[in-house]
Amino acid sequence: MINFLKTRWFDIGAVMAFVILKGVLLNASRMGSVQSLLWLAFAALLLFQAEKYHWPGSYPEWLNKISNKGAAVRTPLSAQSDFVINVLVEWTTFIVAAILAEDAIWLGIGVMIFCFGSLVKHCFYYNFKAKSRYNPGMLTSIVCFLPVSVFFFVEIIREGKADVTDYLVGLLLGILFTLITSVAVINWIKSRHFRSFMPRRL
Repeated sequence: MINFLKTRWFDIGAVMAFVILKGVLLNASRMGSVQSLLWLAFAALLLFQAEKYHWPGSYPEWLNKISNKGAAVRTPLSAQSDFVINVLVEWTTFIVAAILAEDAIWLGIGVMIFCFGSLVKHCFYYNFKAKSRYNPGMLTSIVCFLPVSVFFFVEIIREGKADVTDYLVGLLLGILFTLITSVAVINWIKSRHFRSFMPRRL
């Protein structure tokens, strides 16, 4: 069971995404707009990860081509680091933000900054660097992350649910979260010569 979770977490996440969507639709009035949008952001994250790792997948292989300029077939990401980054770090952060909602609006802002950062990274940075028109994760970042994050900020600004400190802390947290999951962890793994695995297409 543990091995299945570590190797097929993105499939489990895809199923969870539709369960969350149904839950939000049935309980939106009780949860309120902010909490509903944060749960939708988590569902968006799960679909985003499914696009990267399952359909069409090949994100580790694609990232390897960029980071090594196509010179190597091994990837800086290991199966274990994939699980740690995406499940233990990202899932936990999104779930906590959704549970706390307005009680920790700064965390919600940080999560949405991460969503917007993923949009910028996949729609512009990756395509520019690889001279491509598509990369795994780009479609869901546009279809899912963009509307959720826009509606979230429209809502908290309209309702005055956050103050200047919340925005500053959220912005810094979102940038830090993006760096940790996108740059720092990968470099940490590479620097310690973690065992790599051959890119997989699922």
